[in-house]
Amino acid sequence: MEHLFGSMYCYWLLTSSIQFLATGRDAAATQYDYVYQKKNRFRFSYLMMLLCLTVVMTNNIVMTTVRMNKDIYSTTDYLRKPPLRNMLFITTHMSDRHIENLKSCWPLVLENSLLLNTTDVFVFLNCDESKLNEATELLQSTFYRQKLTIHTTNENTADKQRGAMAALTEAAEKKWLDNYDWVICLNPDVIVRDHSFLLNAMENDVDASALLINCRLWSSSISSPKILTGFFAIKPEVLPPDAFLNPTGRDAEDAFTNDIFDSILKNNTHRYIPDADSKNTACCAGALKHMKDTPITHFYLPASKICPVPISDHPGASFFNRLNWQGLPFNAKDAAKTLGFNQQIWDEEKVWPMVFGKHWNDTTEGERDALQTLGYFEKGWEAKGNIIRDDENSNEENKGKETTDEVNSQEVSWQNLWFGENTRKEDEPHEEPNEVDIIVTYCHAGDFESSIDHFENIFPEQIESVHLQIMSKCNQENVLDEHLKERLIGLPRWQFSIHPLENKGGCDLSVAHYIVDFLRQHPNPDNASNRVAIFLKDGPRTPKNFHVPGSHYRSLEEMFSIASSGRFVCGSKIHSQISAYHDIKALSTFMMNTYKRYNSEKTSSGENFTRGYKNLGDFVEKSMTWSWPNETFVEVCYGGTFAFHVSNLYNNDFLLKDLSRVIDILEAGRDLSIVEHFMERLWAALISKPLNKAEKIAMLKPPKSISKNIVTPGQLFLDLDRFHWQGLPSHAKDAAKTVGFNQQIWDEGKVWPEVFRKHWKDMTEDERDALTTLGYFEEGDLIER
Repeated sequence: MEHLFGSMYCYWLLTSSIQFLATGRDAAATQYDYVYQKKNRFRFSYLMMLLCLTVVMTNNIVMTTVRMNKDIYSTTDYLRKPPLRNMLFITTHMSDRHIENLKSCWPLVLENSLLLNTTDVFVFLNCDESKLNEATELLQSTFYRQKLTIHTTNENTADKQRGAMAALTEAAEKKWLDNYDWVICLNPDVIVRDHSFLLNAMENDVDASALLINCRLWSSSISSPKILTGFFAIKPEVLPPDAFLNPTGRDAEDAFTNDIFDSILKNNTHRYIPDADSKNTACCAGALKHMKDTPITHFYLPASKICPVPISDHPGASFFNRLNWQGLPFNAKDAAKTLGFNQQIWDEEKVWPMVFGKHWNDTTEGERDALQTLGYFEKGWEAKGNIIRDDENSNEENKGKETTDEVNSQEVSWQNLWFGENTRKEDEPHEEPNEVDIIVTYCHAGDFESSIDHFENIFPEQIESVHLQIMSKCNQENVLDEHLKERLIGLPRWQFSIHPLENKGGCDLSVAHYIVDFLRQHPNPDNASNRVAIFLKDGPRTPKNFHVPGSHYRSLEEMFSIASSGRFVCGSKIHSQISAYHDIKALSTFMMNTYKRYNSEKTSSGENFTRGYKNLGDFVEKSMTWSWPNETFVEVCYGGTFAFHVSNLYNNDFLLKDLSRVIDILEAGRDLSIVEHFMERLWAALISKPLNKAEKIAMLKPPKSISKNIVTPGQLFLDLDRFHWQGLPSHAKDAAKTVGFNQQIWDEGKVWPEVFRKHWKDMTEDERDALTTLGYFEEGDLIER
C-alpha cells in the first residue's frame, strides 16, 4: 500500500507538470511575458519532478528500514515489550564480610548480570558514623554505572533480625519501592550466580508476583512456609498498603512471611527459586550446597577473595543473548560467524566454538574484535568460566567441525580446582552424612574445646553422632577423661574416646592411626557409615598460630560442607596466587636436612632426622607400595588439618593394605623425622580422588609458574606478570600497591619498586605479606618466584 500511494502521488505530479508545460499563453501576452512565464514553467516542472523523486526515494528508504527492523526484531517478544523498571534494594551494616564482598565479588557480579547491572540501586546503610565516608565511597565506586540512592541510619545494628525488617518498614512508610515493576532485595554477601530463572519469570511469567526461597523445603513434614529475607524479588504493586508497617513474628523471616501471605502466598502467585533453598535447617540461601549447585549462595568466606563467579547468559553478557540467529543484527551475526557460530550452534547452545576455550591473550585480533561486538571483554574473560570438554571429540583436529555430538561436556572451573575446592557430581554420596568423627592430636593446649560449641551449632540435624577422638601424646589421659565427661554434658549427639600414642610422628601419626583403625573396623565400603572425618590440632585456630604462607585457616563450616560433598579439603585456605596443586616432578625433590619446630630451640638433623632418604621421591619409591596418581599435578595440603568423606579411603590400595608401614616408620627412632614432612605432602594425594581428564585440561588453562622454594618445591602459582594492572584480582592489586606498584610501573615493566632491592629479612611484615600474595617467597636471603 505504501508503494502504491507513492507511485500514484508521483504520477499526479508528473502529469500536472507536463500539462502545465503544454498550456499556451493567451494572445494578449507580450513576448517578454511569454519568455518569463515559459522559464517559470520549466522551473516549476523541474521542482515537481525533483519532489517526486524525493518522495519515491524516501518511501523506499522508509520501507527498507521497516522491513529490516521487522527482520531483526520480529523474532523476539522481548523487544516488543517496554523494558522493566527494577530496583536493587540492598541492606547492609557494612560488616567486614559485606565490605569484602562489595570489593571483591560485586564488580564481577555486575559485569556478568544484565539483570542486576541495569537496575536502579537503593542501599539502606546502617553503620557507625566512623565508617560512613568509607562505606559511601565503596558503594559509589561499586555501582558507578547505575542510579544509586544511599539512605543512612545509625540505629543499633546488633539485632540483625530487627534491622532486616526495619529497612522494609521504612521503605513502605516512605514509598521507596513504588513505581518499580520488580524490587530485588538482598544483602551484599548473597551472590546471584545464575539469573536465568529470575529473568525468565520477570519477563515472561505474567502471573508471578514474587520470586522466593522457602527455608522449610528441606522437610516434607512441614507445610507452612518460612520465606528468606536475605534474598527475594517482589512486585510492589501486589502488596497491600499496610505491608511491612507492623511486622509480627519471632524473626524477620516470620514477619515477612506473614506480611505477604494473603496477597501472594495464599493466591499462589509466588514462584520458589529452584535449588536455592537450604539443605538443612539454616534459613540461608544455598546452605550446605556447593556454589555450583545453587543459583544463589550466601557467601560466608570473604577473606578468601575467591568469589562464586556468576554465570553470564551466553553468548556474552550483552543484549544479543536474548536474540536467536535470525534476529541478530548484521554486525552481531558477522561477529558470531567470525567466532565459529552458525544458526544451529547459536540457537541450540549445546556446543561452543573453540575460541571459548582460549585465554584472551591467545585469541587473534579478529576474534577479540568479534568477542567485543558480542559483549565479551578482556576484564573478567578468564573468570567467566569457559567450557572444557571431557570427551574424545574436543581435540585440535575437530576445531572446524560443527556438530552437536559433544553435548556430554563437563564444565570445570579452574579457579575452584586451582585452590582445591572443586567438587564433582559423581563423587557426591548418595545420602547426606549422618556421622562425624573429629580427630584431635592432643598434648596440652586444649584450645580445640572452643570448637565444640561451634561444631554443635553448624552440624545439621541429620548428624546423629559426633565422635570426638583424642590422639593423646603427653600422658594426659586421666585428666582428659574427667574433663570431657563434664564438658559434653547436655550434648547428646557427642561421645568421645582417648587413644594414647607415643609423642612422635607429629599429627601425621594420628592421621595414620585413625585411617588404619577405621579400615580395620569397616573393611567393606558398603557397610561403612556415611560419615565425615575432620582432623584438627589442639592449638588455637588463630592467625598467630598459623604458619603457612599465602593462606589462612579455612572455616569449620566450609571444611564440613566441602567434605560432605565427597571431596578431600585442606584446612588451610589459600588467599594468594599459589595453588593447592604441585608439579609432581618438582615436588619429588623436596628434602630438608635440618628442622626446628616453631617456638622451639631444639634442632633436628643428621641420620636420625633424614632416615637415609634422599628426598620425597626416594621415600615414595623405597617405602611405599604406591605411585603418583598421574604424571603432572597432585594436590598438597600444608598445616596438618583437613577433612574428607570416609568413602575416599576405599580408592587407594595402599591405605587399605600398607599404611601400617608408615606408622612403623613414624614411631621408629627417638625424635621427629623428615618422614612427618613427607607425609604432610602426601595425605591429599593418598586420600583425594585423582584428577579426571577435564580437570587435567583445566589445570593447563591459567598462566602459571612452578615454585623453586625449598619448602614448597613444585607448588604452582599464577603468573601475574601476564596480567595487566586492570585485570589483576583486587587482593593482588592491593598487594602490588603495598610494595610500591602503580598502573604505569606494573604495565610498563621498566622499573621495579625499591622493595625488590631489599633482603627478605629487612622487609616489613606488610611487605613480606604482600610479596607472598603476589607469589614471591623467601629463598635463603633472596626473593624467589
